Amino acid sequence: MAAVGLILIGKLVAERRFRDTGLESAFNTVASQVISAIPQTQLRESSSFPEPDQGEALQLLSIHTKLGAAQLEILSTGLISLLDWFLTQATKPRVSVVSYLNTVPLVWGMLHGEQRDLFDLSFAIPAECADRLESGLADIGIVPAVELNRQKLEIIRGAGIACHGPVRSIFLISKVPYAQIRKLATDSTSRTSVALSRVILARKYGVQPQVQSHAPHLPSMLENADAALIIGDAALVLDPADLPFHVLDLGAEWVQMTGLPMVFAVWAARAELPAQDPGPFLQSMRFGRAHIDDIARSEHLKVGVSEDLARSYLRDNIVFELGDREYAGLKTFLQYASELRSPVEGRKVTA
Repeated sequence: MAAVGLILIGKLVAERRFRDTGLESAFNTVASQVISAIPQTQLRESSSFPEPDQGEALQLLSIHTKLGAAQLEILSTGLISLLDWFLTQATKPRVSVVSYLNTVPLVWGMLHGEQRDLFDLSFAIPAECADRLESGLADIGIVPAVELNRQKLEIIRGAGIACHGPVRSIFLISKVPYAQIRKLATDSTSRTSVALSRVILARKYGVQPQVQSHAPHLPSMLENADAALIIGDAALVLDPADLPFHVLDLGAEWVQMTGLPMVFAVWAARAELPAQDPGPFLQSMRFGRAHIDDIARSEHLKVGVSEDLARSYLRDNIVFELGDREYAGLKTFLQYASELRSPVEGRKVTA
């Protein structure tokens, strides 16, 4: 087992499969321990290094493919356990998760339930999650909806982030009437919300403002712009009633304008992967939905809101289970987004 483990791990490292996870370093450490435990005379007899520029991992692999089983039995029980862990990591899909409160129920089962050992999770802002899939650093992700117009991805149906009315975490805040907005400062962390704001302003208010990306800080955003787009946890800490500006909840605006739910994010996988079983994603979400009280209690201080607000937001504003109406809303949004003045390349979505 140990010999097969080392050879397989070396092959994966050589293919640069795990460059982003630090596993290359772990492999080299393990392999070095194996080599140090074997008499140097045996190593000299069995080793034939490839060219140096092929890297340390390939050199180590070359050694291990030539060593016999007897030598590899020198591995201790602890080292074999480490190899078992390594091989487990090698088979887990790499899943990129948005680091917002509204995604916690989606992965609650992956963190605390029966799906806990199925995935290798990492957390990032929405735009970075999409970029990790595009670059190959992740296999599956909670993908901002508009990315389906840009990347070749396969939707994993059943779970996502949507609303049937006010979403409470996506605000367009304006110093002027909406039809007079000429400059819009947008939160740089979400492409879907930016596209949604542009769709609503163009279709409902007849304006196509200049858009400038900005860190999510309302006062500085409004210094040089007529309006600002604030999303996610940064929006949750705001009370619209206390703001001396015009405030649109873009979830409510979309539903009123189209009569359809708004889908902000979906589970999706890189198109070249085998078809994904939606079961674990649905089960993880349903486990989270059944533990909203626990999530609100554990997460509200991290966001900076009260436990009651976190609970009501997750229960009353966010829809986590997606059906035919949600996917119809998604299809409509992608069509509208593709028709903006500077369109993202469109892709037909069948959902």
